[in-house]
Amino acid sequence: MTPRTDTTVYRAPHSRSFTDWTPDDLRAADALAQSGNLRLAADLCRALLGDGRVRAALETRVKGLLRLPVVFEESGDRRRRGRVVRALEAEEDWYNACSEAALARVASRGILLGVGLGQLVWVTSSRGREIPVLTPYDERWLRWDTTTRKWMVQVDGGRETEIVPGDGRWFLYAPSCAGTPSGDQRPWDDGAWRASMKPWLLKDMTGLDDFGHHAQMHGSPIRTADIEVFDSGKTAVGKDDRKTLASDLGDMGSDASMVPPPGVKLRLLEATARTWQMFPAAVAMANIELAVAITGQNLSTEVNAGVGTGATLHKTVRQDLIEGDNQTLSTATHDQILTWWAEFNFGSRDLAPWAVHKTAPPENIEARGRGMTTLAAGIRDAESVAPEGKIVDRHALFEQAGIPLLDAPKEQAVTP
Repeated sequence: MTPRTDTTVYRAPHSRSFTDWTPDDLRAADALAQSGNLRLAADLCRALLGDGRVRAALETRVKGLLRLPVVFEESGDRRRRGRVVRALEAEEDWYNACSEAALARVASRGILLGVGLGQLVWVTSSRGREIPVLTPYDERWLRWDTTTRKWMVQVDGGRETEIVPGDGRWFLYAPSCAGTPSGDQRPWDDGAWRASMKPWLLKDMTGLDDFGHHAQMHGSPIRTADIEVFDSGKTAVGKDDRKTLASDLGDMGSDASMVPPPGVKLRLLEATARTWQMFPAAVAMANIELAVAITGQNLSTEVNAGVGTGATLHKTVRQDLIEGDNQTLSTATHDQILTWWAEFNFGSRDLAPWAVHKTAPPENIEARGRGMTTLAAGIRDAESVAPEGKIVDRHALFEQAGIPLLDAPKEQAVTP
C-alpha cells in the first residue's frame, strides 16, 4: 500500500500533564530518555516553552531562519526539472505541503527535544497534484523500541503503530542525524533540553518562587511597639493592654492610623540587608545559560539601547547554527517529503529539488563605509612615504578591497 492510497489520519491521544518539576523529575526524564521513552522529556520541553527566554530564543532561531528567502536547487532530468521547481515555487506546492507554522513547530521540537514529529496527510490540490501536507504530532507519544529497533508512536485508542521515517506517512526531524533518523543514533541526547533543564529549574524555583516569597516578606514588615520600662520595673502599658495593642496592630489596614498610649513607640520591623540581590543574579545567570544552549551565544533576546542590529537573526543566533539548521531541514524535507511528491506528480524521485534558505548574513553597510574611509586615508599616507620613483598601485588596492571600478568618461571636445 502506498502512502497516497493509505488515507488513514492518526490522532494523538488526549492527555493532561501536571508536573511540579523538581531535580528528581529532571533526573527521571533523562533516565527514561536514555531507554528511548521520550514522554517525560517531551513534557519537560512543554514546560520549558513556558519560559519567556526559552520561547524567544527558540522562535528567533527557528522562525528567523524560515522567514529568509527560500530557493529550490534543481535535480534530475534537465528537460523536466524546471517545471518541477515552478510547481513548488510559482504554483505554491511547497507552501501548501510545508507551511511555515508546521515547519516551525516540528523544527523547534527537533532543536529542543532532539526529535520533531509530523504526519503527512495527502490531499489533492486545485491543479490536480497530490500534496503531502505536513501536520505536527505530539512527541510525548513517541518512543524508540530498543528491542525491535523501531520507532513507535501511540495513536488515539491506546494502540501503537510503527513509524518509518521517509515512508511517505511520517516525518521525523532530528538535526543530529541523517535525513531519515534512526533511534540508535540517540538524537534526543543532542536536544537543547538537556542543557536547559537545570538553569530553567534554578530560575523557576530560586529566581521566581523564592524571590516572590522573599519580596512578600520584605514588602510586609512586622508592626511592633517599644514599651517604656520605668526604674521601678513597671511598664508603661499593662499585660492586658499589651495584648489589646498587639491585636490592634495586627488588624490595622493599609491606610489606618493609631495614637499609641504614653510610653509606647510604634515602629516597623523589617530586614535591611541586601540579600535580595542574589535572586536577580540567579535569574540573569540562568537566562545566559538558556540563551547559550539554544542560540549558541549569550546575546540577549531583548532589544536594548546601544545594541544596534542585535535583535536580528544573524546577530542573535550563531551563524554556524543557522547554516546547520538550514542544511538538516533541507535534507529532511527532501528525503521524506519532496521525493514522494516528485514521484507521485512527475514520475521520478530523482526530480525532487532541495529547498534551501539564503542564510548569508547581510552586508554591514556602515562597517564597509568605515573600511573604505580607512583605506583612502591609508593610500594617502602610503603615497606620502613612497620611495622616490615609485607610486602606489591604487587599482590593485581597490581590487583587493572589493571596490568596483569603472572607466572614467572621456571628455568631449568643446565645439568652438
